[in-house]
Amino acid sequence: MDNIQNTELEGITKSLGSIENSIAAVQKEYADNKVTLKAAQDEIKKLGDQQVAFAKSLQDLQQKSDKLVDVTSSKPRTIGEMIVAEKAYQGFKDLHAANFEVKAAATSVAGNTIERTFIAEPLRRPGILTAPVQPLVIENLFPHVPVATSSVEYLKEGTYDNKAAITAEGAALPETTFTNPTLHSATVVNVGTFSKMTEQLINDAPAFAAYINTKLQYAMGQVIDNQLINGAGGATQLEGMLKEGNFTDVTATVQGEKPETLFDFALLAKAQLEAKYYTPQYFLLNPADWTKLCLIKDKQGRYILGGPQVNATPNLWGVPVIASATVPAGKFLLGNFTQAATVYDRQSVAVQMTNSDGTDFQALVYTVRLNRRLAFAVENPNAVVGGDLQLTAA
Repeated sequence: MDNIQNTELEGITKSLGSIENSIAAVQKEYADNKVTLKAAQDEIKKLGDQQVAFAKSLQDLQQKSDKLVDVTSSKPRTIGEMIVAEKAYQGFKDLHAANFEVKAAATSVAGNTIERTFIAEPLRRPGILTAPVQPLVIENLFPHVPVATSSVEYLKEGTYDNKAAITAEGAALPETTFTNPTLHSATVVNVGTFSKMTEQLINDAPAFAAYINTKLQYAMGQVIDNQLINGAGGATQLEGMLKEGNFTDVTATVQGEKPETLFDFALLAKAQLEAKYYTPQYFLLNPADWTKLCLIKDKQGRYILGGPQVNATPNLWGVPVIASATVPAGKFLLGNFTQAATVYDRQSVAVQMTNSDGTDFQALVYTVRLNRRLAFAVENPNAVVGGDLQLTAA
């Protein structure tokens, strides 16, 4: 999605947020007996027409952005499309309430068929972009497995120091030491949000689907992506990749090699991972740090990474780069994320729709709620290296 589309998306999102606030304000005025029911319904109808118009604009932008996304799954593939295809949605006009769950689809990973969560479809390519919308790419780095419990027990892989060597006849053999795997527990957490929608928007299936995809699903996705990197663990948070013990900190080791540039630093970090026989899949960097790398020039003033006219996929030493604001500035992660961790889906997207919340029934407003339940387990921290992205101080 180019900058013009991103600017449009920012304006539409702000306008929809303003409409939601106006709907809430009208409902409050009616609840406080400041306006009549007829006046409240008329005003909300006007707001509903605006809400549908902006939601259809979201639909148009989403269709344009679909061209940038390589998705091979069968239709329907987005959350919004799945919701409007459900019988519960089709019959809600008569029932005035709907309650259903977007089921996960099956996929094959490493020869095994497992349940895969819905596609958290990015709104644009991952990388350095100046739009206000954060790409949702982190969750899709990890395999998904369904569970039916409130917590997941798993073994966290230990380390080993391989000292095997050729020795002279009769000489003592060197000892290889192992750190045994340890038992851990990942708690299933609940992530959700709700929004007030007018009857006009609910009745317009394409616009409603676009609203779900771009607003509500995205709001949940932002939280999940951030938690998968920065979550502190415990009863109310996921235990993210940057939590101590979930990756191997190689900053001190790399600095011991005295790298002269951040490119040297990145290659030495890659070598640390490959020394443990893991094939790196991605570098995860903060956009500000990726920008620093893009600005590095040679002695003739030429950009090392190709300059502003290059439209190649961002990469370092052959490893694709994902620049995400979920990674704190000055930090990095490099690893084989498929082998490192797993997202455990307790409940895919559960959707509830009702007009029986407060003054919704009188004001012709619906409350739509989405929530997910999931856990995250880093079973093999050896598959990821990271730490502070910096050179040794002079």
